[in-house]
Amino acid sequence: DTSEANGTPACSDGKDNDGDGKVDAADPGCHTDGNANNPDSFNPNDTSEANGTPACSDGKDNDGDGKVDAADPGCHTDGNANNPDSFDANDTSEAGGSGNGGTLKNVDFGGGSPPQCSDNSDNDGDGLTDEDDPGCHTDGNADNAASYNSRDDSEGSAVQSGSLPFTGIDVVQLVLAGLMMMGGGLVLRRREGLLPRR
Repeated sequence: DTSEANGTPACSDGKDNDGDGKVDAADPGCHTDGNANNPDSFNPNDTSEANGTPACSDGKDNDGDGKVDAADPGCHTDGNANNPDSFDANDTSEAGGSGNGGTLKNVDFGGGSPPQCSDNSDNDGDGLTDEDDPGCHTDGNADNAASYNSRDDSEGSAVQSGSLPFTGIDVVQLVLAGLMMMGGGLVLRRREGLLPRR
């Protein structure tokens, strides 16, 4: 963006180099903090007017998914907007979130693909992708944002029939079954004369 006519940096050439209708000191791209209202942050030697505030810290919904900055999965290195530790305020793109968990960014997959629960694809054919797919949640509940697992490599059902966790009813039934087996064993022992009679 350096002015080719006279070698003057874009932020001091008197032109709107990035087409945003703002020139030099009035352009957020010429400020180190992206704030055109902060004269202390103006950098007249900046060679680009286009590098303003990163998309993930500009207070705008840059990718049109209805989510802004820290609330946008696209601004998180793990695609999980509920993980404050993964928020990257310097990320220049909110894209990748699409409102459904996004992709894992800045993660080396060793030349491979991102996990199914972070690839913005409907891998199991149920019409749902990533964060919206119950198969990408540890509890099978797509409405529970805290259970979303962006590193899961299967969008298939997280909770399979027969693999449900034990509930209170299951425990009571197991205890009753155990007591019945123990009682049955005692009756057999008494019949066989292995237990003394009173």
